[in-house]
Amino acid sequence: MKYMIKHLWSFTAVLLLLLALYVNAGRILLPMVDTAQQGINDWLSESIGIDAMISEPTGGWSGLSPDFRGESFVIKSVDGSTDALKTGRFVIKPDVVASLQERKFVFRKILVDKLELSLQKTALGGWQVAGLSDPAVAKQNDKADVDLDLLLNLMLYSRSLEMTNVVLSFLDVNGEVLSTIPADVLIENSGYKHYFTANVSLIDGQP
Repeated sequence: MKYMIKHLWSFTAVLLLLLALYVNAGRILLPMVDTAQQGINDWLSESIGIDAMISEPTGGWSGLSPDFRGESFVIKSVDGSTDALKTGRFVIKPDVVASLQERKFVFRKILVDKLELSLQKTALGGWQVAGLSDPAVAKQNDKADVDLDLLLNLMLYSRSLEMTNVVLSFLDVNGEVLSTIPADVLIENSGYKHYFTANVSLIDGQP
């Protein structure tokens, strides 16, 4: 019994030491995120295949959990003249334990404010994000397709994605606005189950 208790205390001491190192390392390294802004934006642009940028990225710490914040996130249009997607402030809270267990990034919660996105009808009757090239057109022009898998994975690997003040616009083939829908959106994921909730304001402003 004494042998078991001794090893239990040793294991507990090592665990507490590792936890202290983890917390202290996070508190030291996360504030350095703002100095790596250009590197982060370069990686985002390369991953998505088009100019993308985060403004004023910062790292923080809440209890035993780190978080990543930014004042805005923007994906530029193919020609660079407009924003294909734009957000206001956002917070990303990773789930460190789940990420280690599943060997991939898992996020406890993502909070996004003021998302602006337009969907444009294509000549073939489908829909695409306005400002981003149609894959068929990109292939004809020998341009790489825009890859939004990174953003889709953020949605699917987050336990909770909450977006407030969303403005979703629908455009016709010529780029004329057909309708604009303001909404608050909540996406929750649990394994292979995905739940979508939206509070949509109608034309008269009533939810």
